[in-house]
Amino acid sequence: SNAVSLSLTAFASCKRRRAMGRSFGAHGHRMLFSSLIPLVSCRFAGGALLRVSSPRCFSSLRGGAGASPLHKPVKCVIFDKDGTLISFHHTWSPWADRLIERLVKRCAASGVCDERSIRSEVAETLGYDLDQRCVRGESSLLAWAAQPLIYDAIRKCLEDRLGLLPDDAAAATHTCWSECDGKEEVVALSNNTQELLSRLRARGIKIAVCTSDARVPTEANLASLGIVALVDEIVCGDDASNVPKPAPDNILNICKKLGVLPIQTIMIGDTNADLKMALASNAGLSVAVLSGVGSRQDLSPNAHVILNSIDEVESLL
Repeated sequence: SNAVSLSLTAFASCKRRRAMGRSFGAHGHRMLFSSLIPLVSCRFAGGALLRVSSPRCFSSLRGGAGASPLHKPVKCVIFDKDGTLISFHHTWSPWADRLIERLVKRCAASGVCDERSIRSEVAETLGYDLDQRCVRGESSLLAWAAQPLIYDAIRKCLEDRLGLLPDDAAAATHTCWSECDGKEEVVALSNNTQELLSRLRARGIKIAVCTSDARVPTEANLASLGIVALVDEIVCGDDASNVPKPAPDNILNICKKLGVLPIQTIMIGDTNADLKMALASNAGLSVAVLSGVGSRQDLSPNAHVILNSIDEVESLL
């Protein structure tokens, strides 16, 4: 449908009703309603419809984190990677499947535990749904944790939940572990990530990526998107200076390096770890996107605003 659903009640009470009405395009192009609320945009992409309502009915897009400290003009936008820039499931579901099968083959041969138990316990540790082949939600370990944390959780699972001796659990984890190398299918979550970032840079905005993933796959993913030259700073889960989300350190360090203030910075992510990191650092805006593993209900308490995807970020500027 090329129709935009609007709250008639909202416009009846809006002094700018007539001006807003003239903002509609005849063909459903992007429309920015800055005269009503600066945090609302309406766009069509792949048939998806973003519904716009009145200020009083703005709860569908406004998060529950309260008033934001954003100081304009925006000087920096920090993106999470998986679930924000690229599809989480296309990358991590195949990785989880392969890890589980390697552990099954290695550990079942010991006779200490059976294949079914191994699959079940390891999947439970990861927060991975074996039937649906996806993580169970944004709080799942696989959704937010850096790989060293996941590695250690797997080792503890083999030892504590499956009964392997400590040395055997450590050896099995070491043998079966394979960090995601960035060679999995990369599916962009923007219509055109390169153009989007180029437009942000044209506004004088610095761009950073802050991810729990390791540096090698992260750089490979960004190269696949064609945005390496557009990113000013990258912080990864295996960097020596990394402090795992949701600690504020990574955002504070990024802002210091790029010469911007946290209150001039927007943090965008699909998990509460991203959003809590933004709030803890006093970032100007904590933005949740629904393109990853977090639902609106999950993310709302720690978000100032909720968007469908990063393609709507320019409406925040």
